[in-house]
Amino acid sequence: LHSKQHTPTTDRIYWVVLVLNITGMLSALFLFNYRINLVASMVLTIATLGLVLGNGIHIMILGVRQARFFLAAWLFFLLGGALNVLKSAGILPDTFITTYGIQIGSALEAMVLSLGMGDRINQLSASLQKNVKALSVAQNESEKVGIRLQTLVEEADDFIFTLDESWNFTMVNKTFQRILKYGQEELLSMNFLELIYNRDWKDSLNKIFALEKLEELSKPGTSVSFQTEFKQKHVMEPRDTQIQLQYLQYEDGRREILGRGNIITEDVLARYLIKERVEFSIENYVRNAEILSQRLSSLISRFADAEVQMTVRTSLREIIINAIEHGNLEITFDEKTKALEEGSYLALIEERRENPKFKNRKIYLEYSIDEDRVAFRVTDEGQGFDHRKMLKTDEKKLNEDFMAHGRGIMMTVSAFDIVRYNEKGNRVALVKYFKKNRS
Repeated sequence: LHSKQHTPTTDRIYWVVLVLNITGMLSALFLFNYRINLVASMVLTIATLGLVLGNGIHIMILGVRQARFFLAAWLFFLLGGALNVLKSAGILPDTFITTYGIQIGSALEAMVLSLGMGDRINQLSASLQKNVKALSVAQNESEKVGIRLQTLVEEADDFIFTLDESWNFTMVNKTFQRILKYGQEELLSMNFLELIYNRDWKDSLNKIFALEKLEELSKPGTSVSFQTEFKQKHVMEPRDTQIQLQYLQYEDGRREILGRGNIITEDVLARYLIKERVEFSIENYVRNAEILSQRLSSLISRFADAEVQMTVRTSLREIIINAIEHGNLEITFDEKTKALEEGSYLALIEERRENPKFKNRKIYLEYSIDEDRVAFRVTDEGQGFDHRKMLKTDEKKLNEDFMAHGRGIMMTVSAFDIVRYNEKGNRVALVKYFKKNRS
C-alpha cells in the first residue's frame, strides 16, 4: 500500500499496533491468565483488522490501483476464516468449504496478491516504456539542440575556442582556422601563448601581457578581457584581436576556459578622413602603448600602404614604451633586461607605478595626420636621457652588444623622416611623409 507515502499518520499507527501485539504475545507467556490474554488478543485482532481494512479503503479512495487487490485478498482470507469459525460454532454445517475455509481463503489471498504483483509489474513496465520513450524524445531534442549550437559556434563570425587549465586549445571553430590559416589539428596541438605574435626584438611583451591576463583566471567564475595580436600561418603581419576569456566549472567537476575573440577592424570612417589632430594624456600602463599605437596608425592606411602603416605603428609603440619605462618610471636598461630574464617585468612596472615619486606622472602625446604626413610628439615627465649618444651609436655595435632597447630608437630613426628630441631628452617629435603625395 505504500502507507508511509499515501497515509503517513496511519503508517505510524501501524507501528503502535505492532508493538502492542508483540507486548500481548510476550505477556501471554509470563504475566496474565488465559482469560485475560484471550480477550486481549481478540481486541487487538479486531483493532488490527479494522486498521488494515480501513487503511485499504482510504488508499483505494485516493486512487491507488494496488489497494483494490489488497482489499480483495484480505476479504477472501477473512471470508474463509469466518466460514471456519461459524462451522465451529455450529451455525454452518460441516462441509468441505467450511472445514477448509481458512486454507481456501489463504490460497485465494495469495492468488489475488500475485495478481496484484503482476499488475504492479505491468504498471512499472508501462511506466518504464513511457520514460524510455520520453528519454528518447528528449535525447533527439538534445541532439538537435547540440547540432544547432555546434552550427552556431562553427559558423560564428567570432573566434570561439576552449582551453584546458594549462591553456592548451581543446576546441576551435572554423572561423579561428579560416582567419589564422591554421588547421584544426595544428591548433589543438598548440598552447594559447604560442599563437601570440612575436616581434623580432621585443617579442616578450605581448606574451607577458597575455600571460598576466591568463593568470588572473584564478578560479571558476572569473573572466578577463584584453587586446592582443595573433600570428598567422605563412603571413608575417599580426591580426589585432579583442579576447574575452571565462573560467567555467561544470556539474561533473570538469573545468575549462571558454574563449571568444573578434578581429579589430579598421575604422569605417577612416576612408573619409582628410585630416585629424588629437592630444592624449595617458597613465603609465605599458599596454596603453599597444592600444594607442594601433589606434593612431590605423588611419595611415588612408594615405599609405600597409608596410608604412606597420612600420609607423611598431616604432611609435616603442617610443611610448620607452617614455613610460625609461622616462616616467626611470627604469634603466639593465633593470629591464634583468626583469625580463627573471619573469618579473610586470611586477617591476607595477612597483614603480605605485611609487609616490612616479605615480602621478603622465605621458602626453600629440598627433596629427593629413594627406602629406603623419606627425607625433611624445612627452614624458622623467629626467630625460642622452639621446645624442644613443643616436650616434652604431647599429652594428648595438647588435653585437645585444642591446635590444637601443635598437628600438634606431628603428624609429629608420622609420620616420624626422626624429627630433628636445635638449632634456624627455620629448621627441616624429614625422613621416607619405611619398605618394610628395612633389
